[in-house]
Formats: sequence, structure tokens, C-alpha cells
Amino acid sequence: MKNYNYNLVKMLHICLDNAWRIEKHYHDDTADLPCDCKSIMDRVRSDNEAHIELLKAELKKHSDNGDL
Repeated sequence: MKNYNYNLVKMLHICLDNAWRIEKHYHDDTADLPCDCKSIMDRVRSDNEAHIELLKAELKKHSDNGDL
């Protein structure tokens, strides 16, 4: 595997792991707080999901071009 593809896969893995942690642990912990933590978690989750889609799309382009 080419190094730049490995980097994309590694970044995707990290984003997916973060998405899982936010969904399963962090978000629920902020549900009843009187601060901005819940909205921050929502924003981070949304940003992370956008990053996941970007990384998946780029990996698909590489795959479709036979550049893995």
C-alpha cells in the first residue's frame, strides 16, 4: 500500500473511532449539563462525519483509479 493511502486509511480509522466514542460515551455525558458541552459535542460529531465522508470519497477515487 502506498504511504498516502495508508495515511488516508489511518485518518479514517481515527475519525471512525472518534465518532464511535462521541456517540457511545461522550455525547450522553453532556446531555444534562448547563454549559455548551452538548452543542460542542454535536458540532464535533458533525465535523467528524464530514471528515469521514471526505476520506471515504478520496479512498474510493484512489481505488477506482487502481491507485492503491
